[in-house]
Amino acid sequence: MKKLTAAIALSSMVAFGACAGSPQAKGAGPTGANEEPRKKLGVRPNGDTELQPDMSLVKSEELKKVFGYIDDARALAKTTELPSSVIARVVPGFCRSAVEASCMEAVRVRRLRKGEQHDVIEALLMANSKMHPLMALALFDDEKKTNEVLARLNKFGKWAGDAFMACKEGAHEAHTGDLETLIDASYKLATQVRGLP
Repeated sequence: MKKLTAAIALSSMVAFGACAGSPQAKGAGPTGANEEPRKKLGVRPNGDTELQPDMSLVKSEELKKVFGYIDDARALAKTTELPSSVIARVVPGFCRSAVEASCMEAVRVRRLRKGEQHDVIEALLMANSKMHPLMALALFDDEKKTNEVLARLNKFGKWAGDAFMACKEGAHEAHTGDLETLIDASYKLATQVRGLP
């Protein structure tokens, strides 16, 4: 499924790049000089640019992945070059990947501190790569506590359980809610999970 999401995202980015490079997209056509400047929509395609992390200070590869997935989700949600049905299918996949990367980081850090071997941890993560067991590992350090995941996430706030379920369901069907809300909640959930002891 991750390969399918990556393939869809890659094809979406290629299509977006091809459209953005056309003269019509840049207003450089023969009528470009006579057109009125477009009104600004107040949209911030990179989210809150005043709170951008300094990526040169980020040492964790998993944390870089989290930021990358969220940035990709934001860029895709803002594009007008793709059908909304495609965007509603792909954005939740990026959000899910961000949350999963954060879960993996939390499990790795916790278990490495306990002295476990890297290969043992990676085997555990591979064996529990589905969303519920992975989140159970991150929250409880026990992949079998999948029935307790939503109750624990809702202690962060109802938004956390909602974001988790939207990320999980988004891999199978288009997201019908607001994509920016999903992206923001997914990022917040990823940072909450990463900060777990």
